[in-house]
Amino acid sequence: MNRNWCPEWIGIGVRNGAEYAFEDFLQKIDLKILGVTKDKWKASTNALKAVFHRIWIGYCHRHCLKKFRDALLKYQKQSKCTDQEVTRLYKKLKEVLKTSTSKVNLEIKLKTLDDGAFSNPYTKKEIGRVKRKYHSLYRP
Repeated sequence: MNRNWCPEWIGIGVRNGAEYAFEDFLQKIDLKILGVTKDKWKASTNALKAVFHRIWIGYCHRHCLKKFRDALLKYQKQSKCTDQEVTRLYKKLKEVLKTSTSKVNLEIKLKTLDDGAFSNPYTKKEIGRVKRKYHSLYRP
């Protein structure tokens, strides 16, 4: 059974506070946490690693995909490509994010994006950001 939980940790500003909140959450649930998708906030990453040993952490894709969509719209203005082409390119990157299970796997799959549109300065910048920050849609 696949359950997606999205607890909100409001007011956590320091690592110890985050660890306490995660430990408290762990005591209240009867599930084994295999992985999470989160933002790049280092303190919460460290807290998750301290509380949930051997946890899989994927970084949030929401802002990444929005920035890529914006880059595609700039590319569209420059190249005069259709809305359908923009949607196709967007779906290609989203599929790479969805199926990448590790940083190395992501880097390999990003190299398969050989369409000329991915070499455009606008889109290339965002692809580079994805590669550097390792964003993922993969669910363990």
